[in-house]
Amino acid sequence: MREMALGTGVGLRYDLGYFMVRLDWGFGLHVPYSTGRSGFYNITRFRDAQALHLAIGLPF
Repeated sequence: MREMALGTGVGLRYDLGYFMVRLDWGFGLHVPYSTGRSGFYNITRFRDAQALHLAIGLPF
């Protein structure tokens, strides 16, 4: 279990009939490598844990 990364987030989907537009915002909670912090939330700065994705089409 210590080698598993974990994250969460929210997303918006807009179906245009022929394709879908997606906007997702996510952030990491736990990374499986040493960051110098102890505990479950071991990411040094919240800003580094965030990701914003804009995509067209369905997720896998």
